[in-house]
Amino acid sequence: MKKLLIGAALGAMLLPAAAQAQTSPMGWTDADDHACIDEACTVFELFQTPAQAAGTITGWQGVEAPKYGTWGFDLNGRDTSVNPGDSFFRYANGAALDRLQIPSDRTSYGSFNLLRELSDNRVKVMIDALVARSDLTAGSDEQKIADAYRSYMDEARIEQLDAQPLQPYLAAIRAANTHDLAAVYMGQTQGRVGGSIFGTGITIDQKAPNRYVVSTSQSGIGLPNRDYYLDARFAEKKTLYQAYV
Repeated sequence: MKKLLIGAALGAMLLPAAAQAQTSPMGWTDADDHACIDEACTVFELFQTPAQAAGTITGWQGVEAPKYGTWGFDLNGRDTSVNPGDSFFRYANGAALDRLQIPSDRTSYGSFNLLRELSDNRVKVMIDALVARSDLTAGSDEQKIADAYRSYMDEARIEQLDAQPLQPYLAAIRAANTHDLAAVYMGQTQGRVGGSIFGTGITIDQKAPNRYVVSTSQSGIGLPNRDYYLDARFAEKKTLYQAYV
């Protein structure tokens, strides 16, 4: 039922756009107005602004929400040299993929990255406004936010202190020299500085889905799974990872 309702809502949003004979901010016309038939088009096409359409996605600037234009996707994002029966993904998105440049500080890029950047930009505007004020009430949330931000941005003080603020945490790690003490320490650091080889949380009981239970799973490793540590096929990746950390 939920899927049907979502589908009906999307249909209601798509139909008006298809009925409008106009050019979108990206230069789309009603002749190009098609339903988005591949999730990748939402990543590479729907979130582009007019300035980005001619070039590559380099990150969302400013605090205004992305403008979608008419619903659908730009047919110029297709790679018609590819037989859709061989690779429909490439046929539908190949040209858009070729135009996309992942920023040098990222391993991937898409619509969720754009939304995160939009949120970060908006939060920074709010924090900058608080930092610029001199009338904040002592002890208020606004004053705490401004002080925390000033402290975080005080590079000179951070360099002066060096690793001194970490010493209590490092001492606690060194003191956890038995299995029992390590287990206690991992429990104490949940939600704070530190981590655990186990992840805990509240999830739906798989044997009784009408209730919630505490669940525990593997956590605290940097590579995808245990095979990357033990399987000879991934030996090179393990070596590179060890050099990295």
